[in-house]
Amino acid sequence: TEDGIHIVEYYSIDNAGNNASGNITIKIDKTMPEIIMEKVPQHITNSANITFEWGGNDMSEIYYSYCLINYSSWSNWNHTTNISFHVGEGNYTFVVKAKDMAGNIASLSYKFTVNFSIISTEIHINPMYMVWASLNSTINLTTNIGNITYYRIWHYGWHPAPGGGDGIGGNFYIYGSNFSLSSFEWAEEGKYYIEFYSVADGNTENVKNVTFMVDASPPYIIIKTNDTLTSHESVKINITSYDNESELKIIEMYYSFSTNKTFNSWVFCGDVSKNITFNFTSIGFYSLLFKAMDFVGNSRVDNVTIKFYTPDLNNDGRVNVLDLVAMIKKWYTNNYYYDLNGDGIVNAKDLLLLLLHWT
Repeated sequence: TEDGIHIVEYYSIDNAGNNASGNITIKIDKTMPEIIMEKVPQHITNSANITFEWGGNDMSEIYYSYCLINYSSWSNWNHTTNISFHVGEGNYTFVVKAKDMAGNIASLSYKFTVNFSIISTEIHINPMYMVWASLNSTINLTTNIGNITYYRIWHYGWHPAPGGGDGIGGNFYIYGSNFSLSSFEWAEEGKYYIEFYSVADGNTENVKNVTFMVDASPPYIIIKTNDTLTSHESVKINITSYDNESELKIIEMYYSFSTNKTFNSWVFCGDVSKNITFNFTSIGFYSLLFKAMDFVGNSRVDNVTIKFYTPDLNNDGRVNVLDLVAMIKKWYTNNYYYDLNGDGIVNAKDLLLLLLHWT
């Protein structure tokens, strides 16, 4: 019989002609669970801290039991899918078993060696998003026991030039402290490949490498609004922003208010999306600034300045001769309240704007 869900139907009749029928459902599972190792140490490692993570696939619920041979005892059957050990030097075998509800059992083992004298150099690039870094990303090389660390960089050619440096073949820089690619005059956007290794007590580590891309371009951002001069208490802003490389991470919005277009104090409004509505609270100028950033720290800013005015200069709920008189009294001054169009002087242009709102 194959694995799966089977329905067994039955029928019975006695000598008196009475009959009955029905069915039962039977689940058959003869297949062992599948175990998948998701995180394991290197086969040869210098770390005393060892972590395993695993998962499984089966048509029914799975229980696990695990053991680090000659180090720990077998665990009880449970749903745990990760375990960490702190070990000394030596050769080890980790075994995990999986049992399904039908009693089928599978096992998977992994062998590794811990040797604290192995030289190990690691590279850390921050920030880094997927395969992308920036020219200003910090590159840090760390080694467990190395006395000296070497590195070289390929970007459409090796740096240093072959034979012009130190280390193996005179092809490497000596690493002193963390650095960024922006410290090299030749650095630009594109593909990079860094090789590195360390030396300790006459022993040389095998050369390691990492490949990544550099995004030196800020995101694209354009801010548009139909109303840079408005008497409405709110305005709609359209934001177009994207990044074709390390992707757009966030758009931050700030605003500053002024009565004379001098913007010194900025208020953070939070993160915004493609389209927003901004509300005005006072008569005057508003500078709306939008900062788009990608995942490796490149950024670009765009802004728009809007003059918010009221034609109802005396705030009586109507635009009439009283407002006209109030404006005439401020004629040819630079009073921002009566300078409706914000050009720096109260004149006929403002009068015309007032008349357009006449009630």
